[in-house]
Amino acid sequence: MTFPQDPRVDPELESAIESELASRPMASETFRNSLRGKFVSGALDPSAPDVETQPKAPAKAKPLSSARSASEVRRRRAQSSKAAKSARTNQLRWILAAAAVLILSTLGWWFQGRRGSPEASRWRVLAAATEQWSPAELAVGGQWTTQESAAVLRLDSQLVIELGPNSNVRLLELYDAVGTGQTRLELLAGSLHVATSKAFAPRRLSVLAPHSEIDVVGTEFGIDIIPDVATCICCNEGKINVRSPQGSAHTLAAGEMAWCTWDDNMPMYAPAKREHLVPIEALRRWCK
Repeated sequence: MTFPQDPRVDPELESAIESELASRPMASETFRNSLRGKFVSGALDPSAPDVETQPKAPAKAKPLSSARSASEVRRRRAQSSKAAKSARTNQLRWILAAAAVLILSTLGWWFQGRRGSPEASRWRVLAAATEQWSPAELAVGGQWTTQESAAVLRLDSQLVIELGPNSNVRLLELYDAVGTGQTRLELLAGSLHVATSKAFAPRRLSVLAPHSEIDVVGTEFGIDIIPDVATCICCNEGKINVRSPQGSAHTLAAGEMAWCTWDDNMPMYAPAKREHLVPIEALRRWCK
């Protein structure tokens, strides 16, 4: 069997196929036709479209190489890790900022509590063994108590007060920072020594003691309470006015003393004893 020549059929392929078929005389006609149809008939079929005229299938997109895919995965993992780290950093910053605000607020409340009123901040404890008065005690209405030793306080660098051992003083009034008004103390027990600076005036100081009241304008003096007996008042420098419950008033000059008994008798006045004036003079080292 021969085929008409066609430029689209390879002669060598055709010859090879025919030789193969000739070498197999026992091959069925079905096998022969199938072989010819597979390799030759399609090319010779006039109704078959030309290979060159058949539309080409669209080219499939080439997959990324394995190296490029691994690089992309690593890049995305790095970006995800960086974003997570940034989020943790921002969260930590917010936590630290909130903690700082809380700490500052707590410290502000603590300092406010320690400082108390502006009145308390004007006092300075110069000497004390164990006494640690709170701001409330150093403000108007507060009470100061000593135990076995004396304590020295200074107000605005103009007034120095020494409380003797086992003494008790209440602050009734306090002149303001520029000296307007008066400071008023009440000695309830023990002893009290006072020294003022030369620039104390026009500030005023008043001390209330059992059966006596003392008004001061720039001076050094001391008060000692002898329970159930009398109140002793000694003036070391300047002048003080002493008033008794009976309404009498007397001015003590430097070196004089008043003895105000608790039986409501009139006060007695006499020269002050030297041993009473020594602790008053010792306060001068605290005055500027």
